[in-house]
Amino acid sequence: MSYTFRTFSTSDCPDALYAFRYKIYVEEMNRPQADACHQTKTIRDFLDDTAHHTIVYYGDEIVACVRNNLPREGALGYYERFYGIDLLDDRERAMTSICTRYMVAKEHRRSSLSLDILRFNFAFGLTIGVDSCYMDCNSHLVRYFSRFGYVPQAEKHHPEYGDVTVLRLKINDTAYLKSVNSPFLDNPFLHETAVVDDAGLAKRHAGQVFAAE
Repeated sequence: MSYTFRTFSTSDCPDALYAFRYKIYVEEMNRPQADACHQTKTIRDFLDDTAHHTIVYYGDEIVACVRNNLPREGALGYYERFYGIDLLDDRERAMTSICTRYMVAKEHRRSSLSLDILRFNFAFGLTIGVDSCYMDCNSHLVRYFSRFGYVPQAEKHHPEYGDVTVLRLKINDTAYLKSVNSPFLDNPFLHETAVVDDAGLAKRHAGQVFAAE
């Protein structure tokens, strides 16, 4: 069976995504989540209102996801200052995204999926005009993300995830990506040029974009 990668705007995003988040963060990892609804067993927050969601299916089951938000499309709230987005000029903001809610189902973490969803996200960023992508992680994962080309920017304290490192990826800095032998450059998704069409750059595209074994 193959993995199917799909992109959604929030208006057509399946509710099963929010249930998948709850399953990972609350039921598996026991992490406190201010936006968790324990009655519906879902997690949904304000960033979902203007997000680009990538969801990976294995058959009919959601097994991975990642969320992208662009400051040119909507407010980032807390993350404006947390990632230093408020310090960027207008041109930089227009070419910036933040990446959150990256997760892979436990039974698929030893497969290629953990890598492939990041590769997909890299290719998707290129199609929507992103140059810099910000994210954060706990200290034990900094080395993992650094090998992709993410560069540590600052140490911060996140109210839900504790001490974290803010990271930035310069998507178009091919020289640096080559210097660290980034897996993003050996990327099957870079050949999938139809992730979004011209209209999709203005109104987020939804639909199947790639299937991989």
